[in-house]
Amino acid sequence: MASLDNKSQMTLKEKLALLDKVAENVNKKAGKKTIGRIGNDPDLMDRLSIKFIPTPALNVNEAMGGGFPRRRSTIIAGLPDSGVCRPA
Repeated sequence: MASLDNKSQMTLKEKLALLDKVAENVNKKAGKKTIGRIGNDPDLMDRLSIKFIPTPALNVNEAMGGGFPRRRSTIIAGLPDSGVCRPA
């Protein structure tokens, strides 16, 4: 493994290999996938992407970025009994 003292002389490929090796050691010690490079791991990409539950109202979906985010709390506030979504 490359020394951290001469990391400025390392190529990008060597730095990424060192990073992958460190991540592999941490994950092995933790017993599960804890860290890693997102672009190389579809499982991490899936865990980090936000899934949405769409609503019947297209303008609400647009305002919320696709609907209600799954596994997150959402508070919607507005005028009581208005039934109208008004921008602030």
